[in-house]
Amino acid sequence: MANKRNQFPISNFSNDLGKQLEKTYDQMDLMILSIYEEAKRVQEEYWSKVKGITKEIYDQNKLSIVKRSGDDLSAMTFVVYAPIIKLDSNGNSHSLGMYWGKAKYGHKTKNGNGDKKVQRKSDHVSMRKAPSPYMPGRYESSQFKFNDHNIWQREIVLSIETKLAELRTLIFKLNLSYSDLKTVLEDIDIASKKNDPVEHSTLTTEAELLGELRQALHKFDMDPNRLTREQGQLLMNTPDSVLLNFDINPEIRDTYFG
Repeated sequence: MANKRNQFPISNFSNDLGKQLEKTYDQMDLMILSIYEEAKRVQEEYWSKVKGITKEIYDQNKLSIVKRSGDDLSAMTFVVYAPIIKLDSNGNSHSLGMYWGKAKYGHKTKNGNGDKKVQRKSDHVSMRKAPSPYMPGRYESSQFKFNDHNIWQREIVLSIETKLAELRTLIFKLNLSYSDLKTVLEDIDIASKKNDPVEHSTLTTEAELLGELRQALHKFDMDPNRLTREQGQLLMNTPDSVLLNFDINPEIRDTYFG
């Protein structure tokens, strides 16, 4: 999202209106930063709950007459999922992504030097396609898999995802509003240069292009090499957080040879 005069054709308007438009862009960007702070708070809430219950499991085991084995404790305290909050900056503008990945650290294992955390790749959990191109991708409860040992984490994950889904929708709608406003201003600018009246927009907004990109990827079984050249460039040049808001996994870029 941008917010500077030289990035938008607002010179056609009076200084007062131009300043108000600049203020609108600034307010949109401030809203993104506010949503980011709220998302970070939700993320901290998740880890606070998970760490709290993990501590309870260890404390209860210490007080129990029948102790759990080390393997049982490791299995019960293995953190399966992690909420990932990503803020991308581009000059004075920002974009925000909120998604789930496999937790980076798992249980401890014994080695020659004592206990050591097992690190694993933080893979994304893919969002499901939204029923409408005007809504962000979504997670369904069936996507989060647990076993008998760590099933206690399920309720926490679903509770946190409910909060993140609301914030994700706010960001998505904010991006749509920004894109529509930008398109209207571009229409006005084009019409003023031609000295023509402003007609209904024939330009395609960024949000619409990303929606078409998402549909094309699903149609082509997520093979980016079957995209048009323009769609491939859009895939490569769009920030990760924006792609994720449109249910597009940025890692798809790794298989693109365009």
